[in-house]
Amino acid sequence: MRNLFYGFAALTLTLTLFAPSAMAGALSWMKDHKDQYIDLYSGSTGYESGRVTATITHHSLFGGRQSTDNRKVDFAPSNVFGARWGFWLEENPLYGFAIDISYQTIKGENVKIHLLPISGMFFLRYPWHTTEKYPHGRIQPYGGIGLSFLTANITVDFTPDVPDVVSGTGEGMGVDLRAGLKWMLTEKIGVFTEWRYLQGNLCIKDEADILPPFTWSDTTEEASTSVGSQQLLFGISVTL
Repeated sequence: MRNLFYGFAALTLTLTLFAPSAMAGALSWMKDHKDQYIDLYSGSTGYESGRVTATITHHSLFGGRQSTDNRKVDFAPSNVFGARWGFWLEENPLYGFAIDISYQTIKGENVKIHLLPISGMFFLRYPWHTTEKYPHGRIQPYGGIGLSFLTANITVDFTPDVPDVVSGTGEGMGVDLRAGLKWMLTEKIGVFTEWRYLQGNLCIKDEADILPPFTWSDTTEEASTSVGSQQLLFGISVTL
């Protein structure tokens, strides 16, 4: 408990000393980089079929046993919602970077996944119909590629082949591809449509120790799958 108190005190002191300067630096950076934007979007997504594996392994002083099942699962179409913050380089405004976060629920037979991808993206745009009012183009075709950190809550029910429901929080990495078209309604507000392809792998592993008198046991629950989806998105973009 004393170590926890000291750790909390050290964290509080660090934030007190450095948070104001970090915030000031961030505000100064944002002031110097004017071509920033925030996107909000939603759309529909279709999924590729995936192989889902669920395994429960039990070890004790009296031996061990393992139950596993691997099935091909067809996932139903669903909706996706997301937001993105990004900026275009001042020295070359054709290129930009963004952080994108979205949410979707993936459902298949006896499988449910609440997926939260966080993607770091590199974008390239083309200025079309440029004017003095719209120096970067009234219409802007663009494309992007990035890496996505996937976090998900996964529930797999393959009973009775696997004796219990396997559930937990899993992580993984994936690839995120984008292609879209933005139309600027005003100098600050635009609308866009976008195609997205997301591909990645997810896995969970949960270990539980049970220590009743005079015995010892360990149970490990594991699940893994791949996620592949194509999405059609519509959104609004606000230049800051």
